[in-house]
Amino acid sequence: MSFKSIHAGSFVLGSIALGGLLFLASSRAVGGLDLRPLIVQVAPHPRDHVRLVEGTPYQVPARRFLTLKSFTADGSTTDTTGAFRVEVDGKGIATLYRYSLETGVLEIPFGITVGPGSTVDLVEINPKQASAPVVVYGYLSDA
Repeated sequence: MSFKSIHAGSFVLGSIALGGLLFLASSRAVGGLDLRPLIVQVAPHPRDHVRLVEGTPYQVPARRFLTLKSFTADGSTTDTTGAFRVEVDGKGIATLYRYSLETGVLEIPFGITVGPGSTVDLVEINPKQASAPVVVYGYLSDA
């Protein structure tokens, strides 16, 4: 059996590293596993759903985002189409169309997300032809 020697500097450096590792391991909080339940939210909570009606501006709460997902199409316009504009802080960001044969709730084909503190309004483009106010549905999410 042969004995091998270690360089003194390597021995000191290794001892310091091992001591530091033991110090870090012992200074961690002693306890078991964190047994809090894991919550995975797949859909928005019902309290976060928002219903916007034409002519009633909505201000997005602080530290929240508003995502618009669908709108109503009553199908009772006198023309073949009805259109409305989604405005954020007075600027039009999207125009959505509804056709006379479509009824019910229609999905917005692209997501519209509005930041915290913004004001959202719905403006009918041909108001003389509309018979019912436009209603847009969305949800709030944390910023």
